[in-house]
Amino acid sequence: VNGYQLRKYPETKWMTIKMPKMESSYWPDMKEYRMSFMKLRDFMTGYNKENMTLDMTVPVIMKHQRREVHLCLMMPHHIRTRVPTPLDSDLSLQTLREERFFVKSFGGFAYNSTGMNFFKDHRTDLQTKLNEDVERYDNDMFFTAVYFSEWKLHDQHNEIWIPKRR
Repeated sequence: VNGYQLRKYPETKWMTIKMPKMESSYWPDMKEYRMSFMKLRDFMTGYNKENMTLDMTVPVIMKHQRREVHLCLMMPHHIRTRVPTPLDSDLSLQTLREERFFVKSFGGFAYNSTGMNFFKDHRTDLQTKLNEDVERYDNDMFFTAVYFSEWKLHDQHNEIWIPKRR
């Protein structure tokens, strides 16, 4: 409908890291993004108290708020009750409760080689469509989701998730 979907996601557990530096309101510095992603990847490849290697999961999401952004990797379903303990104090386990989101999908890369952020335009487009449809949504928080492989050069899939107001 009108270029977006309303989806309901179940409660999930995520290993998260708060981005230490912001580029502007709602958006992280891309150098910090890469460093933060490496810390999460290290956790998944065994840098944890249990030396447990975990399968990488998709999507990789960022939870955007005006003054902070968290980068998040979903914990695999089979270990949700026994998630390894991070050795890096910047990492923490968070539970995202069951939630309904307005979702807009788009293909291609979310960022180009110069760092241009295509999520910004897609977020604005989704908010415009939600306003036209008189939908109630959370204007102070949103998520960006990337379904990618580091080695995949084509057919990237990205999404903007905006929480539906209750």
